[in-house]
This record gives sequence, C-alpha cells and structure tokens, in this order.
Amino acid sequence: MQSVCRAVAQRFGWDGSPVPCALDASQICRLRRPAPPAANPELGDHSEAEGLYRSALAVRASALGPEDPDVAVTAHNLGVCLAATGQHAEALVFHKQALFVREAAAAAAAAAGGGGGAAARGEVLASHKAAAACLRRLGCEGQAEPHLSALLDAARGRADGDAVAGSSGGGGGVRRRRDALLELSAAAEDFARCLAAQGAHARAEDALWEALEARREALGAQHPSVRLLEDKITSCLEALQ
Repeated sequence: MQSVCRAVAQRFGWDGSPVPCALDASQICRLRRPAPPAANPELGDHSEAEGLYRSALAVRASALGPEDPDVAVTAHNLGVCLAATGQHAEALVFHKQALFVREAAAAAAAAAGGGGGAAARGEVLASHKAAAACLRRLGCEGQAEPHLSALLDAARGRADGDAVAGSSGGGGGVRRRRDALLELSAAAEDFARCLAAQGAHARAEDALWEALEARREALGAQHPSVRLLEDKITSCLEALQ
C-alpha cells in the first residue's frame, strides 16, 4: 500500500518526504505541481482530482474496510468533487455511503460517551446536506426531504441549547444564540422550499413561519431579510387559496 500511495504522490510532484499509508487524496492534491491560473487552487483540474479521490478511496477501503470513518471522509470528498462537475447521480452514491458509515460512527460515539460525539454528529449533518443538494439537483425533492428534515431538527436542537446561553447576558452567549437562530431560520426556509416544490404548501407555510420567528428574534422585525421572508409567506398563502 505504501508503494501505491508513493506512486500516486510521485505522479503529482512528491518531494521525497515519507508518504503515510493513509494518505488521502486531499493531501495528494497539495503535493501536485502548481496548477495553471484558471484551475481551482485547492483541487486543480477536477478530472485529476476525481481520479485521485477514487484511488485514495480504493486504497483506504481495502486497507481499513468499507465502514471505517476515514473511508467515509474520502467518499464524501469524492462526492463533492463529482457534484462540482455536475455528476450529481454518482455523487449521491458516495454521499450516501459516507452517511451510512458516519451514522454508525455517531451512534457508537454516543454510546461510548466522551468528547467525540459532537464531531461525529457534525459529519453526519455534512453528509445529509450534501445528499440533499444532489437530490434536489436531480429534481428528487421528495427524497431530499428526510435529509433536510434531519438538518432542521439539528438546527432546532442547537437553537434550544443556546437559549440559556443567550439569556445569560454574556456577549459570547448572545452571539451564539443569534447564530443558532439564523441557522434555524435558514434550515426551516430550505425545508419550506422543498415542501413547496412538492406542492405541500400548507406544510411549507408552517416551516416559513418557523423561519420567520427565528429570524425576527435574531435580527429584529425591521430587518430587510425579515421583510423578504414575510413576502414569501404571503406568496405561500396565495398558493393555498
């Protein structure tokens, strides 16, 4: 395996330093020669990056097993790369693979206790978000709904958890509360868009009201984005008539 990683790294400008067996494609990309000005500075050419991620995924899955969390990281990164080039159907396969592994890891972390649970839950949410984005690009709003619902539930939990911190009067707590409310508002509005696209306007209206309430608390009733959301609710009500 060391020889495989070394060969891939040499192809993209390896400088002779030791190459770890668990080398991920994101690390390999940073070893590559300078990209032309038009290329993405992080990934370079997407076709090259895709090949690197596929190679890294094969190496990691073979060495660690398909359900290892490090394999999920590479699968997620490959999905992001594929989605960036419009290959949303294939990207979805890798995002779902990553989500399956990450949910199992999060459950194990929760059962074990300790400090790893929050990070594991964050990775699960990243996979939900990526999967939902691919499904919506493919026009599959109904299949995206459970992923967006998971994101909304997580945002609700953070907003509830920060309510006490925000009421304590400390500046840091107030900022965290505001950020949590804005995150909740964005998640609820995104969920509402998904519902409206399916013709579920009554449920979309409920989600928009939730988004509006959170945004009003965070920004004040006169903020332009609050007014914009009020207009969206009006449009939703008109669709129900």
